[in-house]
Amino acid sequence: TPPVAGMPVYRILMAPETWDQFAGGRQRRETRFPCTFIASIEGPGVNERKGEVFHDASIRHRGSTSFQDAEGRYSYRLFLEGGKRYDGRDRLILSAYDSFRQKGGVDVIGMAGLPSTNADLTRLKTPTSDDSRYLDIQVINNDFLDDKLGSSAGRLFRGMNGADLTDHGADPPSYLAVYLPVNRKEDRDIGSLLKLIQALESKDSKAYADQVEKVLDPAEWAMYFAVNHLVGNNERSLNTGLGGDFFLAERPSDGKYILV
Repeated sequence: TPPVAGMPVYRILMAPETWDQFAGGRQRRETRFPCTFIASIEGPGVNERKGEVFHDASIRHRGSTSFQDAEGRYSYRLFLEGGKRYDGRDRLILSAYDSFRQKGGVDVIGMAGLPSTNADLTRLKTPTSDDSRYLDIQVINNDFLDDKLGSSAGRLFRGMNGADLTDHGADPPSYLAVYLPVNRKEDRDIGSLLKLIQALESKDSKAYADQVEKVLDPAEWAMYFAVNHLVGNNERSLNTGLGGDFFLAERPSDGKYILV
């Protein structure tokens, strides 16, 4: 199938026997396999770009719900080594899971003014497939913070299963097990996160609103829940009443936490 005008085309090059080993070992999700990655923008005269070649790349399987879609297509994480970057990134997510719906949801979130990952429909060519339904999703990390918030100076946590913003006291390990630091991973000081959770759990009805507004942006949080409801996001997250699969970003401009 020829690419549409201006469509990103990604090629994963790997010896056929190595690809068979990679594709047959899907239970080893964290195992990276070396590959060559070629990225180009192709189409009839629209934003065409010659291919950029990255020999020192690696790839692994990605996801839980996105690990395999109903058609047997698989999602991947791609890593560019040696300080090399493509479009300012050294990490890429190539998602096969419900990509058109994901793309629509991401676009709506961005139009609502919320910090949202960039997501582009992409044609992915591997040693055994040629598929124009992949979604290249921006990784949420320091590069994302620099892009969306202008700085990565604030903390960034990923909420895992059990991250329901419940106060469990002042013991950092009990929080770090479910709020995984995405940046400054060696920094055990999670004081700002504890202040956020303690404010949300406060029983002081008179001072509650003031306490909460000091640690988070109420309008941004309200929009996050409203938009996720609008786009029908029923995956495990705060908007479905289940902790997990969300990010808390400390906005450098005012120190308040926002939801991503």
